[in-house]
Amino acid sequence: MTGKELVTSGANLTLSAKRSGWKLGGFDLTPVLNPFGLAMLRGLDLNQVLRDTPDTVLLDELVAETKGVAEGAENVLYLLHGANAANTSPMQYGGYYLERDREILSGLGDRLIVIFVVGDEDVYIDFVSDLPGDVFAWDSRTTGVTSAQVREMREGTQASADPNSEILLESDEPSIARLLEMENLGTAV
Repeated sequence: MTGKELVTSGANLTLSAKRSGWKLGGFDLTPVLNPFGLAMLRGLDLNQVLRDTPDTVLLDELVAETKGVAEGAENVLYLLHGANAANTSPMQYGGYYLERDREILSGLGDRLIVIFVVGDEDVYIDFVSDLPGDVFAWDSRTTGVTSAQVREMREGTQASADPNSEILLESDEPSIARLLEMENLGTAV
């Protein structure tokens, strides 16, 4: 059984987020940073770069790199950074990054795609809720966003700490965003 088949089987599943790696059921997930997250990893203020230069050469390079990593993975955990008030305004995320994330995810074909929206309060769940993927995940403990709220925006399989999600998010850490910071995002490239 593939990871994608497992998600649609109706089995009781857990998305495990730990320092040792990410798993969905018994399947390993390959963390893939979106272009914004890749820029963060490299210490780049992508918003400032885009303000300073009218072309999107750097962003296009980050998109190509993200695509390359994602295309090499069997089961993708797409770590969607930047879709929150701490990193971008709604206009910045929607104008520069949303369609790039959509382009990457749409090109992944038939592999298992888990989209994990990284952030605490003020995540733009409404902006990203229609991105293509098999599982839509977020940290309901730190965002305050419930499964019912997401269900109003998106049909399909959810993963969060909210017991009303189809897949339960489990972590030893109080915040997935903090877990990712502790890892310095390094396992995702």
